[in-house]
Amino acid sequence: MSKEQLKKAKVLADMIRKETRLPHNFPYELIDWLIEQAEQNERYREALEKIKNKISKQLEGLDAEEEMQRVVELSELMTMTIEALEGEE
Repeated sequence: MSKEQLKKAKVLADMIRKETRLPHNFPYELIDWLIEQAEQNERYREALEKIKNKISKQLEGLDAEEEMQRVVELSELMTMTIEALEGEE
């Protein structure tokens, strides 16, 4: 349920509460529960999005670390190659 739909549901729930022609045993608490579930669902979606963004940033950091490790390894290989070539002279 989108934020706009949730807003509409709240307005409708309010209108239903004001409706006097409904039976006395109308399940108002069910409407409240459904809205609470939709609100909780929205909070979960937002929390999941934040977690997803954090993980994405961490993965980017890992990629940078891996690249740095490759640069170090290549640098070491180049140093070894230069030393080997100097030893041949």
